[in-house]
Amino acid sequence: MKKITITGFIIYGIAVGFISVWFRQHTDTLFLLNVPGTLLGDAVYGLSISFFGDPHSSQAHYTIPWLFRIPQVYVPASVFFWGLLGTLFTVCLKLRIIAWIIGIYLVVSGSFYLLAVLGLI
Repeated sequence: MKKITITGFIIYGIAVGFISVWFRQHTDTLFLLNVPGTLLGDAVYGLSISFFGDPHSSQAHYTIPWLFRIPQVYVPASVFFWGLLGTLFTVCLKLRIIAWIIGIYLVVSGSFYLLAVLGLI
């Protein structure tokens, strides 16, 4: 059962990573169901410019490997974050508690997303 839970988190990371890439190309806001993965992706992007690229270049974005550029960095960052979180949850918590946490996260972030789409926030 633990492998299924971790696999579910990884599949979720893949799905919201690709949705975040698509979402980023159509709007300037974050995809609310993947805020942690998006923020981690932004951090990886910034650090990759510092470590792999030329931070003094006017085209610093193009001095880093393609995988570390925005928006495609959101996919591996999301897979890493959600996979790590799923592993930690599986090791530390019971399945019932994990289900409650996932449900609450989806309801809260989904509610914010719905309010944003309706223009209420």
